Amino acid sequence: MRILDPGHRHELTSLDGGPAFVIHFCKRIGDGYPGNIGSPVPGPNCQEYLRALIERASYLNGQFWCLETTLIRWLLIGALWLFEARAARIKHRWPPSLKKCLHGRICPACGHVGCRQHKD
Repeated sequence: MRILDPGHRHELTSLDGGPAFVIHFCKRIGDGYPGNIGSPVPGPNCQEYLRALIERASYLNGQFWCLETTLIRWLLIGALWLFEARAARIKHRWPPSLKKCLHGRICPACGHVGCRQHKD
């Protein structure tokens, strides 16, 4: 992995001879986002990437079950919940359930489940 824009853009090594793959995270600028410089960039948040990794671990376990992949999946779910609990604490609301973190409606404005601040 190579960092292209710290915290926001990364180049990942591709397997089997493919070209490097760039992933990015949303980048917001302003007082609420200290250290972010440059222009804002739309994109997924950490939680969305974690949901993809959780689905990938489930898929791998469907190919053949293994304890390590099962534990990895649960650790990823725990990380997802912690990101959402952090957002809930900052917004002064209760953290969402694990089920909501995995399958709940994601606010298109802030990217969090359980948001009551934004309207669709």
